[in-house]
Amino acid sequence: MISQINRTEFCLQDVTQPFQPPRALQVGAIGFNFLQHKRCILATPKCFFTTTTRRRDVLLRTTRRKRRVFGARSAKNVVSSCRRGEKNKQRSCAKALSLELIEPAIRSTESWNKAKISIKILLLFFFFHLHSTLSFAQDHYWWANNVGWDGQRFWGDYIIRAPRFLGPNALPIPRLGNGRVPNEHSFAFSGNSHVATGDLTHNLALTGTYNLVPDVISFELYWVPVEHFTLTHEIKTERKTFHVFYNRRWASGDVYLHTLIQILKAEKHPLDLALRIGYRFPSSTMVGMARFTDAAGYYLDLSFGKKLIDGSLKLSLNGMGGIFVWQINQNAQNQNDAPLFGLGLNLEGKKWALSPVFRGYTGYLNNGDRPLALGLNGQIDLSNKWQLFGGVQKGFGDLLYNSIELGSKLRFNSAP
Repeated sequence: MISQINRTEFCLQDVTQPFQPPRALQVGAIGFNFLQHKRCILATPKCFFTTTTRRRDVLLRTTRRKRRVFGARSAKNVVSSCRRGEKNKQRSCAKALSLELIEPAIRSTESWNKAKISIKILLLFFFFHLHSTLSFAQDHYWWANNVGWDGQRFWGDYIIRAPRFLGPNALPIPRLGNGRVPNEHSFAFSGNSHVATGDLTHNLALTGTYNLVPDVISFELYWVPVEHFTLTHEIKTERKTFHVFYNRRWASGDVYLHTLIQILKAEKHPLDLALRIGYRFPSSTMVGMARFTDAAGYYLDLSFGKKLIDGSLKLSLNGMGGIFVWQINQNAQNQNDAPLFGLGLNLEGKKWALSPVFRGYTGYLNNGDRPLALGLNGQIDLSNKWQLFGGVQKGFGDLLYNSIELGSKLRFNSAP
C-alpha cells in the first residue's frame, strides 16, 4: 500500500499530516456509500484518492465549481480532478465531502445483525403460514383411526348419509306447497347462508319453472351450483370426512326435477290440491367432505291450500304430506324412507305476501335423519315481471343449521 502511495501524484505537495492506514469510508449528506469489498478510499484533510483500478462509482463535489467526476479509473484521474481548482485545492476535497470514518469490523457486525433480523422475520412468517395451513391437516392414519377402518371397506361407507351429518343442501326439506300449479314461466336465483356449530356455509341457488299447461302441469328445476363451507376439525372428525378432502372448501349440489300436477281447484272444490313428484339426480361433489350424497332420491307429496279470508287481505292455510326417500348405500340398508309433512299460513296483500311455515320429515333409521324447520318467508312484487323474496329458518331436531335466504324472481308470461 505504501508503494502505491509513493507512486501516486498528490494534489498537494506539502502534506503536513501523514496518511492513516486505509479505512472504509461512508459519504455523508453529499455523496453515497463508497464501501466495496475490493476497494478502500484513503483520505487526508486536504484531498483523497482511490486505490482501485476498476471502474467504480466515485463522486467528487466541490463547494465552488460544483463539479462531479464519475467513474474514475485510477487515483491519478481523481487527483487531476482535484487540481482544477488551484485556489481552492486545500478546501475543495476535505470541506466539500462529508466523510465519516467507519471501522470495517463495526460495519460488518451491523450488516450481519441486520441480515440475521431479516432472516428471522422471514422464517417466522414461513413457519406461521405453514402452521396455519397444515396444523390440522390429517393423513390416512388419522382417518383410519377415526372411523375404525377394517382395512377393506370403501371410505364412502363410513359417511353417515343423514341430515345431521351432512351439509345443509344435501338432504333439504322440500318447500311447502300451496295446492296450486304455477301459471307462468319463471327464473329465480338466491343467496343462502347457513350457520351451525363448527359449520359456516354460503351457497347460490337457481330455480327455473316451465309451465307446460297453465294451471294444470308444470316442471321445475332446482340446483345449487356452488357452495362454500368452512368446518372446524371437530366437525370433520364427527362427520368422518376422508383425509384426501380435508382442506377442501367448495362443492356443488345435486339437480332436482319437480313435476307439479293440479288435482283440485278451489273454484269447484273446497280447497286447492296439487301433486308434486320430485327426483334428485346424483350430480353433486365433495361426498368425502360429507357435503352431499351424490346419490339418487325422490319424494311424493300432496299439498293443499284452503282460503280462510278472501278480500283485499287474504289468509289461507297450507299443508303437505307425503314420503321422502333417499339412497344411503350401506351394507344393511340401501335407502331410507321418511314421512314428509308441513303446515303453514299465507297472508297475502296486493303486492306482498308473508308465510310462517313448519316442515320436516322423520326417517325410520333414527340415525340423524329427523330434521325439523320453522321458518318465515316473504315476497314483494316490484312489478308484474320482477319479484323479491327472502326468508329465515330455525332448525330443530337433526337440522342443526339456522338459515337466511334472499333472492329475486323474474316472471316471463305473467298476466298484467
